[in-house]
Amino acid sequence: MNCHQILSGACNAGDRCFAIGSVEGIPFTAYAAGCNVVILASTFERVQIIPGANHGYVKISALDCSTDTGKIAAAYENKICILEPTPVIESSKHNTHFLDYRWVQTGSFTSHSNVVTLSWNLEGTRLLTGGTNIQLWKSKSPTHQQEEEHTGCIINYFSSYVL
Repeated sequence: MNCHQILSGACNAGDRCFAIGSVEGIPFTAYAAGCNVVILASTFERVQIIPGANHGYVKISALDCSTDTGKIAAAYENKICILEPTPVIESSKHNTHFLDYRWVQTGSFTSHSNVVTLSWNLEGTRLLTGGTNIQLWKSKSPTHQQEEEHTGCIINYFSSYVL
C-alpha cells in the first residue's frame, strides 16, 4: 500500500482548494492535497482519494463542488477535470456516513490560462474559471454529443465563452 492511500495529507494553501458539496442531500467536503483530490463525509471520515498520478503529479490550483449534483471540478494549472459521483452498488461494509458514492472522471478540458479559481452554478451545469482570463463553461447538450458520436468526432463535453 502506498503512503497516499493511508495518509490523505494537508490541504493545499489558498482559499479555493477546498469546497463543500452534496449528493442527493448528503453533504461532503472535498479538498486538494498536493495533486490528489480527497473526499470526506460530513463526519470527516475519508470516503475516497483520487490520485493525481493520472495528471502528471501537477499540484491542484483550485477546486469546487456542486451543491446540487455532487460534481467536483479540479484545476491542474490550465487543465480542468470533472469528477461525478456514481452510486456504489455493493458496499463490503456498512458506512455510517451514508455517502455510498465513488467519484469518477467524466470529462476534462483545457483553459486559455492557468486557473486560480473556479465556481459551479447551483445546478452544476456551468463552471466559471478564472486566471488571466475568465471563462464560462457549459455542458454541451446530449443531442449535440450524440451527433458527434455518430460522426466519429472526438467529444468535448464543455464549450466556453470568454468573458
